[in-house]
Amino acid sequence: MKKPLILLVPTLALMAVITLTDADEKHAAWSYSGDTGPAHWGNLDPTYASCKTGDQQSPIDISNTVEKEGEPLEFHYTTSQLSLVNNGHTIQQNLDPGSYVVANGKKFNALQFHFHHGSEHTVEGEQFAMEMHIVHAADDGELLVVGTLLELGDDPNPFLATFWDKMPAVAHSNLNDASVTLNLADFIPEDVDLYAYKGSLTTPPGTEGVNWYLFEETREISPAQEKVYRNIHPNSFRPTQPLNGRSVAEWD
Repeated sequence: MKKPLILLVPTLALMAVITLTDADEKHAAWSYSGDTGPAHWGNLDPTYASCKTGDQQSPIDISNTVEKEGEPLEFHYTTSQLSLVNNGHTIQQNLDPGSYVVANGKKFNALQFHFHHGSEHTVEGEQFAMEMHIVHAADDGELLVVGTLLELGDDPNPFLATFWDKMPAVAHSNLNDASVTLNLADFIPEDVDLYAYKGSLTTPPGTEGVNWYLFEETREISPAQEKVYRNIHPNSFRPTQPLNGRSVAEWD
């Protein structure tokens, strides 16, 4: 049985980012390759139209940033029990209530984090091994995502190592283990240097108006860890999208 989640605002965007199943029966199936891949998402289903017609789509290439001052985010992360889901596109950890960030005085509750093989965002054209997204939502349904680029290093990432060998490899399966706990505070960089811009979900329906934050500092994973994920969901990234006049803020 999948772990139920209580939604204060059951919008399509919220359903898209926290769903535990592959594709809602009411909407078209999508993938990362072939006739249902990213180039075709906007044509697969009317609800995916933003993937084709939107002008604030994500991911993007980070370049030509505008420097900002101050603290863009306050992080308040707490412990969650292990609750992993393979939804057919990614491995997702559903978070227990209590973790949140504050942006411009507004609280965004942390719902889940998940992964992409091959980073979705690039920096000056450089793609990294993987990318992790922490998805948050305010009570009014506004979305905020914090991304971390994962690059190959010599040693295993200790935070990921707590659950990496437990990831369900079979699509539409899950694993709950109350004996394993994790806290995102142990994962995020100590130096909170961030990029920020207005974008969208990086998967169908491509809903726009998402507040994107991306850590400048990368986290390392070992080649063995990268291989484990690649064997489950290889090449699971959307290519970068046009900026269309948007600016990218940078906090150092």
